[in-house]
Amino acid sequence: MPSSSKEIETRFETTLRTYLQTKGVAESVTRSWHPFKGQYAPFYTPITDIAVGPYATRERLISRYDDLETSAQELIGQLKTGFRENWNRYRERYPGIVAFPFTDFVGNRNARCFIAVEVESKSTPRKHKLGSIVNAAALGRIGIVVGLDDDTVRALIRILGYLKFLASVDKPTFNANNTFIISKAQMLRILEGTD
Repeated sequence: MPSSSKEIETRFETTLRTYLQTKGVAESVTRSWHPFKGQYAPFYTPITDIAVGPYATRERLISRYDDLETSAQELIGQLKTGFRENWNRYRERYPGIVAFPFTDFVGNRNARCFIAVEVESKSTPRKHKLGSIVNAAALGRIGIVVGLDDDTVRALIRILGYLKFLASVDKPTFNANNTFIISKAQMLRILEGTD
């Protein structure tokens, strides 16, 4: 069993590629993807832990992502199930977290990649975790944030709960409705059929 974040990211990269190929999605899967590489960007530019192409770095690929999203409905369903389990478990613990609208999935229409995966551990600060949620949502048609341990999943849910709270009281916020927060075990169960 991999122990470091890099080993886990490598395992996720390999298993995600294999999983998608079995679903007829033969796009490139890249670890440590630079979404703005080669472009002048006078602002912060993230590096996505794992990204699935095609990569929309020069043009929008809305119809291509629409087709891929159709092929990935089983994956989206499994991600939604895991995310709903996590949201409901921690919502019970923190009653102030608003209800999440688990409706039909609506992906990011202006994505730079098909899937953006961020992997987080307990050791990263909450502000970094918030950045991972923002990056996954902003860059991927489908965003996935994987917590490597229970404490991290709980922290990610609470951060997303904060964003949802801001929206519920008409404050400026960030829409991360295309993003799923799941645990390492859930990710492995989905991709490999194991824990």
